[in-house]
Amino acid sequence: MGEILLHSVMTKRSQGQSTFGRMNFKRRLFILTNESVKYNSGKDLDNTGTVKGEIKLSKIQIVEEVSGGSLSGQNGFPFQIVYNETNNPTTAVRLYVIAGLRKDKDEWIAKLRSLIANNSGIEATFHPGIFEKAGSGLRWSCCGALALESKGCSNTYFHQDEKRKYFYVERRKAAVPKPKTFTVVAVWDLTAQQPATDLNLTRGEKLEVLDAVTDQHWWRARNTQGQIGMIPESYVRKDGVEVREWFHNIESRPQVEQMLKEHGKDCTYLVRPSARGKVKYSISIYYMGQVKHYHIQQADGNFWVNEKNKFHSVDELLDYHSMNCAGMVCRLRHPLLRNSAPAPILGNQFGNWLIEPREVNYGAEIGYGQFGVVFKGQWRNYDVAIKTMKEGCMNEEDFYDEAKIMMRFNHPNLLRFHGIVNHQGQVAILTEFMKYGDLFKYLQKHPSLPAQTAVVIDMCRQIASAMKYLEDSRFIHRDLAARNCLVGDQRVIKVQFVCRYVCLFNCQFMC
Repeated sequence: MGEILLHSVMTKRSQGQSTFGRMNFKRRLFILTNESVKYNSGKDLDNTGTVKGEIKLSKIQIVEEVSGGSLSGQNGFPFQIVYNETNNPTTAVRLYVIAGLRKDKDEWIAKLRSLIANNSGIEATFHPGIFEKAGSGLRWSCCGALALESKGCSNTYFHQDEKRKYFYVERRKAAVPKPKTFTVVAVWDLTAQQPATDLNLTRGEKLEVLDAVTDQHWWRARNTQGQIGMIPESYVRKDGVEVREWFHNIESRPQVEQMLKEHGKDCTYLVRPSARGKVKYSISIYYMGQVKHYHIQQADGNFWVNEKNKFHSVDELLDYHSMNCAGMVCRLRHPLLRNSAPAPILGNQFGNWLIEPREVNYGAEIGYGQFGVVFKGQWRNYDVAIKTMKEGCMNEEDFYDEAKIMMRFNHPNLLRFHGIVNHQGQVAILTEFMKYGDLFKYLQKHPSLPAQTAVVIDMCRQIASAMKYLEDSRFIHRDLAARNCLVGDQRVIKVQFVCRYVCLFNCQFMC
């Protein structure tokens, strides 16, 4: 274990504390060594009990007192330890500890600060309050900020002294690069639901994205009037080919072929991302019952399908081929335009995963699983699946952890997570609705599909793409099966999962 520097029995607030019920506090034996802080179920060093958690000192970013909020009503002297095992700011964990005596609190804070003084990730600011429910939403009790990841409202101990401030800020800048800005174009109109924090969007307007890292679904951006606020990433596209109405963000050939065949009009075309690594875009054309695909080659600022005819942009290329076949099966006469319906807003507003019950309409029961009944419903005029939880099947901490994990992900082949709703005392998860249900039952209803090699390969490609994304995010899925893959329009496959099936590579496995 290493040399024990401090040990005390103190009260710990559950890290995954939910806002649905009353707070959960547990007495733990805290043990500090030169390497970590451990908290055990025992009462003293002779009977330490089992290890309930461990925090590596090298990962700690903040050690500060707590004032205000729901902890102020507890008997004792609270302080907080904030640590992060990744470089993603959304994964920071806050551990709230209540010491029985003021001298214990002061001793622990002083010792921890001395041990972490040279950590590279020390934060400049912090929140002295608690992020908890207030009125109809969640906010910091100290400053009223609505986002969990919002910048702290007070300077940390290490940034109150100018000499230390210079030293630590410079180290932090070297360790955490400044997010890159880029330009996007709004593809749908949107009226801000929270005018105090969000921006209105007008179709076609350009915005500069300032932060697309902190939250993958909600970006911080500046419009042409200089106003700064949050925008949903699903309502914008990067400036260029992707904002054109004839561009469809679908790599899968079978999906594109099905779309064009359903349209059924000769010389109808669309542009899509190419699944081929060296080629960025492809043109797909419907003619005489068949769909042909052509790669758009690109080099030295030129674009072409036929090397004899090169152009400075994709728009010029399409204009030319609308009048000339030039190696294609037919002219490009009828662009297949994107669906005019607005894209669903993924997640809730910037880290706020709790959805108001009045925004959700329950519909028919469509299934049931190990954890509870699944309903079809509507949220903000979008079809959703409402997955209720049986009483006692999962504690609230695990449920909250699941929400935090699912909010991080943004991939076309992972089931979209919208948030959590507490309806008449029953807690439920809201996800996007997949109209054809799970893949296992879908294949049973369509027994001829397994014989269609191209379709099967495309389904496997979609599932593999989702698994690669999880792996790149340092997560694994531990129950990948056809029953956990859902089917939507154009045979889009999306993998669903719950917290007990997903874990960090560097964490202990939990069953």
